Amino acid sequence: VEGAGRVVAALDIGPLLEARARLSWTIILVDLALAGIFAALTWLVLGRLGRPLRALVAALSDGARRAPAPLSDKVVAQADARSAAMLRAYNGMVDGVRERERLANELADREQAAALGRLAATVAHEVRNPLGGLSTAVSTLRRFGDDAAVREEALGFLERGIGTLD
Repeated sequence: VEGAGRVVAALDIGPLLEARARLSWTIILVDLALAGIFAALTWLVLGRLGRPLRALVAALSDGARRAPAPLSDKVVAQADARSAAMLRAYNGMVDGVRERERLANELADREQAAALGRLAATVAHEVRNPLGGLSTAVSTLRRFGDDAAVREEALGFLERGIGTLD
């Protein structure tokens, strides 16, 4: 087509570019707002999910300074199923530790009582032996005290017996 002409048009795209820039800023602001909202929600959810673990860590840390204490039923009830199972296992461990300590104390008390019994038996034996000899010496003096040799022997025996008891 010979003689075809050329069409030149002047288009003003300034408002289109401004709308595009406003849309870009709107998208950025909406993205930031949504990211902030989701970050806050994530923080809240993770805080709730981490509460049982923090309670367990605190209980274990306290166990280094004092006897371990079980976690309250409220803490266990607020936990999710897996965390609650872990917290119940910890409480079972605490019960086992307490029972072991009770049994160890009971065993120590029994051992102390047994040692005291052995000591009493030893002391009784060490006292009875000389007392038996002293009793025999007194009986001998009563029967044969007129004889000087028997009297001297019995008095010597009495002195040795008293010395042994001393």
